[in-house]
Amino acid sequence: MDIGPLFVGVGYFLLVALGCVHFVLFLPLHTASSSRATWSGVHYGVSMLLMAQLLLQYSLAVWSNPGYVTFIPATRAPATDAAYDGDTCKKCAHVKPERAHHCRVCRTCVLEMDHHCPWINNCVGLYNYRFFWLLLMYLWISCMYASSISWEPFRHVLHTQRLKYYNRNSSNVFAQDLAQRLQNVLILFSFLVTSTLGVVLFGYWTWHFYLVFSQQTTIEFAIRRSRSKEKRHGAAFGASQLCGRRQSLLRNFQRMLGRHDTWWFIALVLPLPQRDFASSREAGASDALESV
Repeated sequence: MDIGPLFVGVGYFLLVALGCVHFVLFLPLHTASSSRATWSGVHYGVSMLLMAQLLLQYSLAVWSNPGYVTFIPATRAPATDAAYDGDTCKKCAHVKPERAHHCRVCRTCVLEMDHHCPWINNCVGLYNYRFFWLLLMYLWISCMYASSISWEPFRHVLHTQRLKYYNRNSSNVFAQDLAQRLQNVLILFSFLVTSTLGVVLFGYWTWHFYLVFSQQTTIEFAIRRSRSKEKRHGAAFGASQLCGRRQSLLRNFQRMLGRHDTWWFIALVLPLPQRDFASSREAGASDALESV
């Protein structure tokens, strides 16, 4: 049974639910004081931008082709159109381009596969890695921002167990008490979730920042570490078994975004068409394999 769509549904639900709590509860509480009223427009603008980016990058990561390998003539290279004498995948019988790996879930090889992510029900590969990377970035930024906005209400609930509720004119005391309890639970839950996820996602994003800098995938890093251990134990070890590429951080960053032109930085916000994948793969072919 494929439960991938269930994870995607839960992902969308969490994004929308936490976003609604942020807009309906935390922003009004945060901007209620007169000293912060002048910044309310800025907070709403930043919140809408972050929410839009989360939904955009998540949708692109879910629905984009990560780089599935279909039929490739065995005599041609996938990126340079040059003579190709690479391997053939034993599981899907496709010609296996350089840095491609077979995904057992998708049942095909994926170009520069990083991993299969259940939360997007998709592989993370050459063509959608930038969406996954940007999703992580906007996630930890949004979580940190939301937790900073919700800190004062959280502290107030934690220490006093009393918060003013919106419907002050209601004559139903039980309804007021129930509304207050629900509000307190939302405040406690939202702050704990956003603050915890913010720290965890920042660490995960930092890890992928390192992978971009060293131009590796998670799979290649694991292979590299395994081969390094074999080398230390005297096993046969060659430079052709490594995939790390050392170039400038800017060049690797542009390659991750799929843009090598003047406007590459716009891809941080807008999903511009990806360019120069073939040229960047060809440019890195000469120094693609290093020894440790």
